[in-house]
Amino acid sequence: MLLNDYLTVKENGKSEINIEKSVFIASCKRVETAEQARKFINSVKKEYSDATHNCYCYKLKDGTTKFSDDGEPSSTAGLPILNAIESSKLLDVAVVVTRYFGGIKLGTGGLVRAYFSSAKSCLEKCGICKMTLSDVYVLELDYVSFSNLNSFFSSGEISVLNKEFSSSVIVTFACEKNKNVTEQISSIINKKPSISLLKECFVEYK
Repeated sequence: MLLNDYLTVKENGKSEINIEKSVFIASCKRVETAEQARKFINSVKKEYSDATHNCYCYKLKDGTTKFSDDGEPSSTAGLPILNAIESSKLLDVAVVVTRYFGGIKLGTGGLVRAYFSSAKSCLEKCGICKMTLSDVYVLELDYVSFSNLNSFFSSGEISVLNKEFSSSVIVTFACEKNKNVTEQISSIINKKPSISLLKECFVEYK
């Protein structure tokens, strides 16, 4: 599945709700690989090792999806967490919902609602951002040219990833694909820039 852009969580975070004396703690993190997701899930399980259940789901932009009920009745925990992720149209996100059982059984429907609500609340708290497939360039400049490009770099269409200052300035930046940035830069500094395409990746623009 080829994507030009997708939505994910803006920040990592936690939220907590109480239902019939059970405590549900949702933990959310942006992840880009299954390995990152597993490490996050294991870290939450370790943090809440005394919990009754640590149910989870992660969904990646490459289509990889995995969820677990962790001892809850089948499809009452992991699947509702997935539904919360999908209802927000998010990718590259992992959610763990930790439950401390309060002594009152919620029933199948109650569990589904509790895990969905817990995950959804956490995702809303973390916020949403758009990731756009972009070209990443490395540009070497003299200090005068760098100063002249301040407006260019501060525009919402450019994301500056790194700056190095020595005898010259080396700027690593990203922009949406198929933007003719070489011509734009050349017209601003009035000469041919020393620029090279480094890679492509997904970038969040401010």
